[in-house]
Amino acid sequence: MNPDSPTPIQALYPLPFVFRYRQSGNRNPAAAAIDPIVIYETCRVSYPKQGGIEMWFTDCPYPAKGFPYPEALMTINGVKRLWIGLLRGFSRDCWLIALAFLFSPSRGKIVDRFIFALADAGKRMTAHCALYPKRCTPVVRELWSIAYLLLREGLGVSEKTAKDFAEVLMMMLEYDDAYRKRLQDLLSASSKQKLLKNPAREIKRLLVLLYSRTLKTPESLPVADKYRAVAALFFFLWALSARWRRAWRKAVGQCDFPRLRFDRADIYHLLLQADYDYFGKNIDERARLWESYHKRNPPFPKRIKVIPI
Repeated sequence: MNPDSPTPIQALYPLPFVFRYRQSGNRNPAAAAIDPIVIYETCRVSYPKQGGIEMWFTDCPYPAKGFPYPEALMTINGVKRLWIGLLRGFSRDCWLIALAFLFSPSRGKIVDRFIFALADAGKRMTAHCALYPKRCTPVVRELWSIAYLLLREGLGVSEKTAKDFAEVLMMMLEYDDAYRKRLQDLLSASSKQKLLKNPAREIKRLLVLLYSRTLKTPESLPVADKYRAVAALFFFLWALSARWRRAWRKAVGQCDFPRLRFDRADIYHLLLQADYDYFGKNIDERARLWESYHKRNPPFPKRIKVIPI
């Protein structure tokens, strides 16, 4: 290298002193989306013909579904905060807005415009990480169809708005697996018959189950609270809209329910995940199951600690 040439740039980030809230100028902002964690050693990623993305780990018997890379997580968190902020703006006067909506002759257009605004902003933000439906996890592919049908036939929004909103919502579940796995945990404890026979009662039961399995920590409780807010919207629509009730029965009735539940691979990879009491078992109970499994089926997988820098 020519000694007179400029020094190569080591990291394309401004120096720390220019930031108002950050103390470091060389940390990849996407790394803030993931916490230090002990994980399996990744050996390869596969793209099966039947769909999805699978991450394989050294000496693990099953692959993990999905590929939640940091930049996608950061994007999804941005969309989530945008949506939550907009919804909070309506929440203070939700009943007044609901009454105005019910008596408005243009209520269909109001709903379509509102959902279009959410979908348009979300789609622009997630364009760089949006997957083809075939490459999503099986549960997300199944939920995609359910969400589209509920939007299109239950709320009567336009086809394009329903497709765009369902796409953004599914990308959020695809990458933010804390929400996806909790939803699967609840669906694994339910059945199609229960969700069709008396959905309001079954959803209330699942909410109680969700909170009983949620760790009482600042990181875990907000996830459960968001599901409670979604459930409240469901109860409102179920009570007031026959159209919504018909769409729900159609969507749930025609779905492939086993794809919404955990399979053996999912169960295996949740045995050491400590952020929630999956299957109603705490982390110590699941860790013993993991250890017992590998004592019968050696070797123990190699695990490494990842610290974002």
